[in-house]
Amino acid sequence: LGNKKAEIIDYLFVEDDIVDPNYISGETQLKIYMHVYFNDDVYDYSVGFAVLNKEGVMVYGTNTQILGIDIGTATKGDTKTFCFDISLRLSGGEFFFNLGCDEYIQDDHIYLDVRRSCCHLSVAETPWCTGVVDLELDFKVVA
Repeated sequence: LGNKKAEIIDYLFVEDDIVDPNYISGETQLKIYMHVYFNDDVYDYSVGFAVLNKEGVMVYGTNTQILGIDIGTATKGDTKTFCFDISLRLSGGEFFFNLGCDEYIQDDHIYLDVRRSCCHLSVAETPWCTGVVDLELDFKVVA
């Protein structure tokens, strides 16, 4: 999906020291690396990812534009590597990741390259919570 002015030529998921894990803990640090090659000059662009459950419901999604991070411009022939470092808090189950690179021209949002469900991760059961995410919380009796 996308016009291929930029292409995601490789990606890597890392949990602690484990490269490309397929089974992870529900509470972990996950790094997503994206290696992007630019087939054309691109000026106002972003990279991002989304997490979906096995039913295809988006659990979380973001990109550098939403985050307010300016990643500069890219010239035809450039290759850039980006890394998202995530404090992952998912309930046990099966999850899929989308990766993308977009460009913004005036009011238009244009997909350069999108990889849907390119990574599947099984998350360890979380007996202390149900649902899709583990909302880290504190509890106390106050009266």
